[in-house]
Amino acid sequence: MLAPIYDYLTMLDGKNRIIPGLATTWTVNSDGRIWTFKLRPNVTFHNGDPLTADDVVFSISRLRDPKSFKARPSRFVKEGVEKVEAPDAATVVFTLKQPAPDLLRVAGPTYGGMEILPRKYFEKVGADAFAKQPIGSGPYRLVTHEPSVRIVYEAQKSHPFRTVPAFSRLTLLNIPEESTRVAMLERGEAHMAQVSPDRAARLPANIEAREVPGAYQAGVWFWMPWADPKAPTADPNVRMALEHAVDSAAVIKAVYGSYGKVAHPWGIVPVSFFADPKRASMQPVKYDPTLARQMLAKAGYPNGFEIKLFTASAHSFAPELSQLASIVADYWSRIGVKVSITGMTHAELRALYRGAQAGNPRSVAALGNTASAFAIPAVLDADYLCGNGTSIFRSNGVAPIVKNTDVDQTCEQAMNEPSDIKRAALIQRVYDILRDKEASGGLAIAEVSALWAVDNRVVGKWQPIEALGIGLGPVYETIRPAEKKQ
Repeated sequence: MLAPIYDYLTMLDGKNRIIPGLATTWTVNSDGRIWTFKLRPNVTFHNGDPLTADDVVFSISRLRDPKSFKARPSRFVKEGVEKVEAPDAATVVFTLKQPAPDLLRVAGPTYGGMEILPRKYFEKVGADAFAKQPIGSGPYRLVTHEPSVRIVYEAQKSHPFRTVPAFSRLTLLNIPEESTRVAMLERGEAHMAQVSPDRAARLPANIEAREVPGAYQAGVWFWMPWADPKAPTADPNVRMALEHAVDSAAVIKAVYGSYGKVAHPWGIVPVSFFADPKRASMQPVKYDPTLARQMLAKAGYPNGFEIKLFTASAHSFAPELSQLASIVADYWSRIGVKVSITGMTHAELRALYRGAQAGNPRSVAALGNTASAFAIPAVLDADYLCGNGTSIFRSNGVAPIVKNTDVDQTCEQAMNEPSDIKRAALIQRVYDILRDKEASGGLAIAEVSALWAVDNRVVGKWQPIEALGIGLGPVYETIRPAEKKQ
């Protein structure tokens, strides 16, 4: 939530494409390991200190700290970066251990973590004092920060490459309950709030819903079905039967209305970033309950079986998951599958996944023959799909859906391929293998838009970033006041 005060080496345009940030240009050598960034001149931190390559090297090097909590960028630096150097005040050179095609995205605001900090100020005040009163070079400066309550920012009067905010003050409030957020909008105590599709359809006249497409994907996933080889869901044909049993279009209509569309199988939003949505392996599975029953009978379950369905209740950006789980459970019951729904936080689920991956017998037993209603924020880098430790497809991932040697080998090739075109072809091959060999990893039901309820008497237009609607970090400064009615 501190993103508005910082700048990054790269930024994003409205289509989520990489554009220059603090770095105006970058080049990579022929083997994809050495990246050279040229910095923008005349950038200063909020205290007036100039931003130089030394600050960039300092900021990146801090991610090697074992206490670093920015898991995605920190892991990238610890495992993938050999060294970062500043040959002069305007040049930063990354030397990587192996090609990393997603460096440009990791260096931007998508994940947070590679914010550029002022080295002199940080070392003068120390880590604890800096955490309480950080400064950056972004379009806002921090005024107050009450953890888990509110953050107040004040707009800078100028910025060398980002939009100057139209509102002089920005306050971010942490309000977990949707009903409370909407009530605050109605009373004029807040002017923007994220809401569910159901609530977006029931807003007062002066509050309107604004849509950011492709923000996340919602569905029911069979995380680590291989954990218990004797479980029904360890059989790919059973998983495919459960997928055929659900009418995704009808679920979307009931849960998301016009704010969702049918997702691609195995998809990560948006699938077209790495895969051709017209290919056979990318086509949504046809709703066919008769075929589903036949597949269950062929797999040895003519009378169905019992399964646990977890709901990840901690996903505040997807409050509809319990409703989604109930509807899927009803569809499965029609083919004889008895479902027990269990609420569980995202943290509890991840603890189970990590335990099962490590071979913990209790975790394995707890995950055996289960599915999880889950929401995955939009992901646009190859590392999430195929990276060591983070992949949902590779055997060594956090909670891999499959264990497949061909997938592992193809992902390894993709992560070492510097060419965007060749890497996209390898990722497409991963999708093809998954559909051909593993049948189903779950029900990728809906590609969902993020919805913001906005007081249109106060808030005018802004420049959204496609597939980045859950958080508005690099977007806040683009929010304009409402036009006065004549």
